[in-house]
Amino acid sequence: DHRIIDGREAVLFLVAIKEALEDPSRLLLEI
Repeated sequence: DHRIIDGREAVLFLVAIKEALEDPSRLLLEI
């Protein structure tokens, strides 16, 4: 079921955003 994968991707995306907001310098290094 592709919905499970999409949901997992969405969670990982939100976690990445949360971490980026907490440490913007890390986000710049990852781009």
